[in-house]
Amino acid sequence: MLGRALIALEWVLAVLFVLFLLVLALELPAAWNAQTCSIQPGPNCYYWGPGWAAEYGWHYANKRVYLISGVFSLAVMVATLATAFWLRPGRRIAVFAGAIALLHAGDHLLPHVL
Repeated sequence: MLGRALIALEWVLAVLFVLFLLVLALELPAAWNAQTCSIQPGPNCYYWGPGWAAEYGWHYANKRVYLISGVFSLAVMVATLATAFWLRPGRRIAVFAGAIALLHAGDHLLPHVL
């Protein structure tokens, strides 16, 4: 019973990773071409900078940090899905747990390192 629940959880995590991967893959090209809203307000702008960050909890001080963090997340998710594909059911959960920890750490550390 526990083994089936673990395998079901692995599949749920795999689907969530694929969905997040697709959203991020579509988001990064849009962010690459976007302007700061302080320069050109409109529907295709992004709120880079500390002023908006303090008010709404935005983690990225500028476009460069956002794009590098996005590429890092994309690489971690691709590596996780590729690794999980080759592992036996029941062992994939460790890869997903490690990836979630790495993504969480990257969200907090990359803006300070870059």
